[in-house]
Amino acid sequence: MVTEHTRRTAVVTGAGSLRGIGRATTHALAAAGYHIAVLDLDKEAAEDTAREVADRHGVESLGLAADVTDAEAVDVAIGEIEAALPPIGALVNNAGITSPTRFLDVTPTEWERIFEVNVRGSFLVTHRVAAGMAERGFGRIVFLSSVSAERGGGVFGGVAYSAAKAALLGFARALARELGPSGVTVNAVAPGLINTDITQGKLDEERKAAMIADVPVRRIGDVEDVADVIAFLARPESGYLNGARPADGTLHPHEPVRRVLGRPLRTRRTSPSTSASARPGRAFRRDPSGAREHASLNRPIGRGTVIPRWHSGVMSGRWAGPLQWDRRIRRVGADLGESVPPG
Repeated sequence: MVTEHTRRTAVVTGAGSLRGIGRATTHALAAAGYHIAVLDLDKEAAEDTAREVADRHGVESLGLAADVTDAEAVDVAIGEIEAALPPIGALVNNAGITSPTRFLDVTPTEWERIFEVNVRGSFLVTHRVAAGMAERGFGRIVFLSSVSAERGGGVFGGVAYSAAKAALLGFARALARELGPSGVTVNAVAPGLINTDITQGKLDEERKAAMIADVPVRRIGDVEDVADVIAFLARPESGYLNGARPADGTLHPHEPVRRVLGRPLRTRRTSPSTSASARPGRAFRRDPSGAREHASLNRPIGRGTVIPRWHSGVMSGRWAGPLQWDRRIRRVGADLGESVPPG
């Protein structure tokens, strides 16, 4: 918990919506001891969230109107926060927009708008606050991605939305490496289907029931479910959790990738003298040069090559961030059979 000895402010963008993840996050962070700054296009909504948080949790708060895609507006807003509240210790890049438009129908203007808000907006706010965090030796940055970034589309998001949210995953993981030595952690949260204003009333009961049946806990997520994960990532005690991507509520975000491949992943391997083509069900064969080759991809994998545990075309950040991948890889030649999980 943030105490009065470590007075810090959490900035949450796009937190004006009454039933949004952003507003729920401000409450979770305030309950953890952070003072709160809200940025939103809607000034009245931002101020309303700030008042609500202050009244309920007894913290200092500030609500400001700001377009996160406007560099000057971001600079002015962050300047006001720095002047009025304790030092910024956490940033939640929640502001974003979605688009269900199919790829063949999307216009360049719409594509650019999705990236402007989701990616450029996150860049501008993060770029403005990160230097101060690094200088003070403490920071918690969280990006709001989406399970659509990994599964390839979602219920309400098309290709543009999925691409933008995937960009945030790469942004978070790369920035985690760069800022980690300065005491600043960077993580991304990828929610699945959550009860918000975006989803309200847009699913018929039959489709909703089918989707819930695929969720292990058998319910649609609430905004508080996501907010609590963000607050956990923002704790001072979470300083060793860096480059991770938790919280989607689903069991198999990569399942569509498996279907595209057309068959489950294999774990068995051939003996040095037997080819994969002669032994169906074997995933690897050895060519005359002594290098191993993936039977389905025909891609040479030489000795000493390091491969991720999930060798399906996707490097999974589901259970650990990229900085922990070293625990989850095997060197080819040691035991390739264990480096691929069962399909």
